[in-house]
Amino acid sequence: MTDIDPVDIRAILTSARKRGAKRVVSMLYVYLHAAFAFAMGEEEIDGLLFPLTSNPVAAVKKPDSGMTPCSRVLSKEEIQRLWFALDQDVERMSPMTVGAIRLMLLTGQRLQEILRTRWDQVDFDEATWSFSREQTKTKRPHLLPLTPMITDVLRTIPRLGRLVFPHSRQADGTPERERPFRTITQAIDRLCPRHGLDPFTPRDLRRTCTTHWARIGIQPSVRFLLQNRAVNDIEETHYNLYYGLPEKRGALDNWEHELRSILTPSTEEDRVDLIQTASMRRFQDLAT
Repeated sequence: MTDIDPVDIRAILTSARKRGAKRVVSMLYVYLHAAFAFAMGEEEIDGLLFPLTSNPVAAVKKPDSGMTPCSRVLSKEEIQRLWFALDQDVERMSPMTVGAIRLMLLTGQRLQEILRTRWDQVDFDEATWSFSREQTKTKRPHLLPLTPMITDVLRTIPRLGRLVFPHSRQADGTPERERPFRTITQAIDRLCPRHGLDPFTPRDLRRTCTTHWARIGIQPSVRFLLQNRAVNDIEETHYNLYYGLPEKRGALDNWEHELRSILTPSTEEDRVDLIQTASMRRFQDLAT
């Protein structure tokens, strides 16, 4: 480490930049800077001395983050079409895949955290769904109320083991593993062109929930609690452990009422139009 200088750091960043990997360049800079800063602060790591007097990364100009702000939000019409498309594709998708996509839309939770759920975390009697500290991105336990629609979706998923979303290719005799994130993203990638939906990602569904929650009047503090977002102050990190279950339940009840309105065609004619529109889009996609 003591032999590395800013010239070496620039060479590493330039190599990634030439590949067009702007995001990688930014993260390389951040991680390398942190590694050298850690070594300088510790001075001795596992019995080895690192007499660093300066951080070679600090002498290199910090690159742009390479991130483009995301703004994809599904409209009310797209939510209706997505839900209807999942009904149409029940023979193409497993109940776990359909359930995971619908639970993201119903709850606004992170896909990774949904896929890590165990059946013993779902309490149908108390109408709650718990997320352990090890399960969440923020490393904070999380408690979510079960609404009738969330409950209905969970009950459509067969119990194949300890996990709600086990890996579909689980080998006999091996420990149970959760369903990989990519299986859901790949299913969404295949679903969209089949039904004429503009592409979206699991994170877009989380953003869609946040945006529509704001539209129907759910307050920021409750949205914060519902999605178990990261906290940045001492009180929220170490002292305030309030789950806010009544507030969450009221908010999800309001969202479910809104979703039922979105998902219910006002007339049989509207339902027929929805079917015909989906069929026409699929025909046009095949033709092109």
